[in-house]
Amino acid sequence: MTDVEKETIIVTLRQFEHKPGVNSGDWYKVHDNLLVLAVFTIIFAKENYLPLIFTSIIRPKIKGVSKTDIHSKGGAFDIFTNGWSKEIIKKFVDKINKEYKIGAISMTDGMEREAVYEGPEFKDAKLS
Repeated sequence: MTDVEKETIIVTLRQFEHKPGVNSGDWYKVHDNLLVLAVFTIIFAKENYLPLIFTSIIRPKIKGVSKTDIHSKGGAFDIFTNGWSKEIIKKFVDKINKEYKIGAISMTDGMEREAVYEGPEFKDAKLS
């Protein structure tokens, strides 16, 4: 990815809604692969008329939820899935995991994944 392509993607990402307190400037600190996955996420949301709010980019581990420090290293982002049905979440996770092979290796089972649905327990978790 060229510097111009990266800057174009980041400028686009920063135009999307971010949860209050999330620094959209953190997109400059993430891995290039993550930018590719964020663009896929935007396209998927637009094609399916879904709300899209980025809820974290760079953040500390969340006690009782986070299994790794991948977020603090710029290797993951989170989105708000309210307004997304269980079926559409499954479709998104399956599609991104099928189309890309640039994600992280799961500490749980050693499988490479681009997206994981963490469920409702995440929103009430405390930062570690």
